[in-house]
This record gives sequence, structure tokens and C-alpha cells, in this order.
Amino acid sequence: NYTDSILSNHTPSVLIKKLQDEKYQFVAYSSTAFKDSLFKQALFRNVKLPKVKASSPKEAINGILSLLKEDKPWFAYVDLDIADQTEENYTKSLAEIDQQIDDTLASVSLENTIVIITAEHGTTFNKLDEKEQENYFGRDEIQVPFIVYWKDLPVQEVSKLTSHTDLLPALMSSIFKVKNPISDYAQGRNLFELNGDPWVLASNFRWNVIIQPDGTQYHIDRKGNYKKFDRTYTEQSSSRPPLGLFLEVFKQERSFINK
Repeated sequence: NYTDSILSNHTPSVLIKKLQDEKYQFVAYSSTAFKDSLFKQALFRNVKLPKVKASSPKEAINGILSLLKEDKPWFAYVDLDIADQTEENYTKSLAEIDQQIDDTLASVSLENTIVIITAEHGTTFNKLDEKEQENYFGRDEIQVPFIVYWKDLPVQEVSKLTSHTDLLPALMSSIFKVKNPISDYAQGRNLFELNGDPWVLASNFRWNVIIQPDGTQYHIDRKGNYKKFDRTYTEQSSSRPPLGLFLEVFKQERSFINK
């Protein structure tokens, strides 16, 4: 909902702005050359990025690691992509990425480093046409790894519901000690408080999808069309949509739209 506005106004991320204020150096690499315009037009628009010349992700990571040895605060962003997503090659590609991550962590001092590993989305091997794929919110598509290392966090596995939107509030409030209410700048909750979310939101340009801890999903579009799915992504008959929950979601979704 905010993408067009962010691109047209070149709106920077509050995290990127904070890192600049704190005099961080930036380095970033994408195996897709940052094909998403959000990176170049907004996130990294006024950020000086050193050029990382590389013919492969491994070369790029080595180049980034050489920079990180300099005695400066660094923000490093590495985006790796699985080009061949056929089921036969998927496991092999994941193993290669895991090895690249392992090599990277072995070369970084973790004393004063926060490491975040996650994915934009999962991959489904169901036989779906293009329209079905675009509107598919099965668990294999929306559940992704979310691994955070910081020496001040307890070692544990969190099974409660969380969202990518919970990361920014955690960094801003727990790392940079920003005192503003989270609702001033983000839609999520503080991931590091580890209380879990009562629901999280996924969406595309048509559907808002509310996901609850038990795996139940409620889909609603801007025309008021409504669907309910159980945790196995089987559509359920439902004549009573949770109107209170929908209102709560719409309020959050529109929280940064100028009135």
C-alpha cells in the first residue's frame, strides 16, 4: 500500500537514516543487482556504497568481508537468490547458500555484531498457474527462516508468531535506544521482547491476509470479498467474518497514510 508513495517521494528508511546519523559505513550486494526499484529509489538512494566487483556471490562476500575488517561501524546487506527453483535443484542451492553463510560468520567477529538471516518468501512446488501463484499464501510460501544473533539475546528457539515488521522496532528501540513509541515509525512490535504476535499480516496488491497463531487465515480484499483457510490451507465455509479483527488490521494498515 505504501510502495508507490515511498518511490515517488524517495522516502528513506528510518533505520538507514539512523545508521547514517550514527556514522555507519554501508556495503551492499545483491545477486539480482537490486532489481527491485525500492532499493535504488528509496532505501539506498542517498547512501554511498563501495563498489563490490564480483563474478559470483562467493567473490562478493569475500570482498565485503575484507571491508568489514576496517575499524569502523559497518552495516552490511547481502541478498542471495536461488535462480533455479526447480524442485530437483532447490535443496542443492539451499546447501550452497548455507555454506556461504557459514563461511561469512566464521570470518566475522561476533563480539560487537548483530547477525540477521531471513528470506523474503518461501517456495512452493504446487502446480499453480500465474494468477494462483500471485494469490497463494500457503505455509510453504509465507513461513521463512528468521535467525537473529546478538550477544545480549538469550539462546532459544521461538515458536510464537512473528513477522518481518517486528525487526525494525527491535533494532530501533533495543539497539539504538530510540524513545519514540513504535507506532510513530513502524507497524510491527519489538521482536526481541519475544512475546509473539496475536496475528500477523501478509498481503499483495489485492488481498490482506491475517494469519493467527493456530495457522488460521482470513483473506479480505478491498471489495469486501472474504475467505477463511485452516492451517493446511484448506478453504473453510464461514458466514461470520471477524469484523473486529478486520477493523484492527485496516487501522494498522492505514496508520501512515496522510489524512
